[in-house]
Amino acid sequence: MFSLNGTLQVLDDSAVGLTFEKANIYSDKKIQLGKDRVLRQIILPNFRLTRSSKSFSLYERVE
Repeated sequence: MFSLNGTLQVLDDSAVGLTFEKANIYSDKKIQLGKDRVLRQIILPNFRLTRSSKSFSLYERVE
């Protein structure tokens, strides 16, 4: 069981098989979402979004 006091976030992660050649922006090789790049949903426990705008997000710790 987990606490409901949290914020859902998406983590942009690299897969185990990602090579430097694909991660290199100067290479012709491309990264494929779901294969080389993985999006993971995580919960930041005990934090909630207090304020945000297009340039910042302020989180507050919930005890």
